[in-house]
Amino acid sequence: MKKSFLFNGKGGQGIIFVSIILAKASINSNFFTIQTQHYSAAQRGDVIKSLVIISDEEIYYPKTQYADYFISLDIRAFEKYKDYINQNSLVIYDNSYEELNVNFNNKLYELPFTKYSIENFKTKKLTNIISLGFLSNFLDFIKLEDFYKVFDNIEEKNRVLNREAFDYGRNLKILVGG
Repeated sequence: MKKSFLFNGKGGQGIIFVSIILAKASINSNFFTIQTQHYSAAQRGDVIKSLVIISDEEIYYPKTQYADYFISLDIRAFEKYKDYINQNSLVIYDNSYEELNVNFNNKLYELPFTKYSIENFKTKKLTNIISLGFLSNFLDFIKLEDFYKVFDNIEEKNRVLNREAFDYGRNLKILVGG
């Protein structure tokens, strides 16, 4: 088993943070894992990407041509990195501000993660964690408790809120059927 994840968005959305949480959870589940990131001018609002590769065998090359899971929190990032999508990719997109205008046969989930974050937690800073919670519904190879172990090691002032946002994202699966 080998799975690749491409998280993308704009600087400040916590793309790298959420990819590190996924990577640590997969390590907790005893997988080989690589996490890389590219953020050039992201601090000035440019797009950012982070790749996570999870495998039950050693990983010798930290890149992928296509992502099995493509998670985008920004339309500009989606447009820039959409070449990582193929017919087998599961695509998760935050449509809080702009709908996708694409025509492909992928498993596509468009949800307003940022709006959910603002409405339920009074901040958009948890958008990334909510989207990770939603993604976790599709990852039966990573144990739920292994995600929680990662949250247990986050600084105390953010621990409870991050876990609540993650659980909120997990519960969104009900809205899309599944």
